[in-house]
Amino acid sequence: MRHYGKIIASFFMTGMVLISGILPTSAHTGKQDAATVMEINSRGENGTDSPRRYAMSGGTWEKNSDGVWMYRDSTNQIVRNCWVLDQDMLFFVGYDGCIVKNNYSSDGFYCGENGAWDSTRTQRTWDVDPYEGAYEGNGNIWIFKLNNTGGTQKVQIAYMQTGEVYMTCTLTPVGHGCYMAWPENSGDVTTQMLIAVSDDKNTVRISSGGQTHVCTYTPNSYYYDPNNTQNGPANNQYNNNYNNGYSDGYNDGYNSGYYNSIQQNQGYNAAYEFVFPYSSTNLISEFDAQILSDYELRIALNEIYARHGRRFKDKELQNYFNSTSWYVGMYEPAEFDKIQDGLLNDIEKKNINILVKERNRRK
Repeated sequence: MRHYGKIIASFFMTGMVLISGILPTSAHTGKQDAATVMEINSRGENGTDSPRRYAMSGGTWEKNSDGVWMYRDSTNQIVRNCWVLDQDMLFFVGYDGCIVKNNYSSDGFYCGENGAWDSTRTQRTWDVDPYEGAYEGNGNIWIFKLNNTGGTQKVQIAYMQTGEVYMTCTLTPVGHGCYMAWPENSGDVTTQMLIAVSDDKNTVRISSGGQTHVCTYTPNSYYYDPNNTQNGPANNQYNNNYNNGYSDGYNDGYNSGYYNSIQQNQGYNAAYEFVFPYSSTNLISEFDAQILSDYELRIALNEIYARHGRRFKDKELQNYFNSTSWYVGMYEPAEFDKIQDGLLNDIEKKNINILVKERNRRK
């Protein structure tokens, strides 16, 4: 099960690979001054009915090597941070030159699942900052550090299962609860990401490479402690890019050095207490289920119930969940079965069906 946690991180990162080098060097901001983040904001476009009146048209769409849509203007240049009018539909191209889906544009309009402007949502004309701390998604953690020293804000990105930092970005507020995140020491404009903070600050949406990932705030997260006041070495472990025990253990097949390092870090250990840490908020694919061992499959299915306090007749299962730091058994099996429909959300129910389907396939 712990090994599968690494697979989750690996698959997520595959989807989030920044497309440095894919876009031509001619990529530029359309209808905005390239020396500014978003000229639309300074022109006072707040409250406009539609981005239609400053959208670009007359160009052509094309797909990059990852199959993500980009747009070339009439001079054959790839555009960034720009609205595009295509027939009667409006699309927003992000800072990396890729179409933005399921997120706010940097001028406050919402782009739906297919990337088109959702005209049913009014433009956001207010600003909202993220919480300082950790936002966790399916595979990694985004740690926001809003020190505002000289207007500079930072975000660090780490693998969820290890806490290992792999990138630090400088954040630039662009209004409308949005930020531009640019990896430090990168001169490539196509590595820029668009981040939008929800009105309640509890989630952030990160768009890069044509994908948007939603991450949820975790109060008192052991991944981030600005004052280093938490018990145990979890925060130090994070800041030190993880220790040699982990590195050696991972490289030679999860040897005893790896497990020893895990046991010495109780705060970090919690991340390994789930097969699918976000099965209550993210759908599991059939492939996700198929690559599990029989034991992992069994735990993955029952941890969904265990999150809601179900007890288990099976002593092995009960002992397993009793050994975790998060489990609180509240309902006897028969009692839980009567009320589970009201406790489980739609995503959990779908994930249960996927896992049960895979279990039945193996019989």
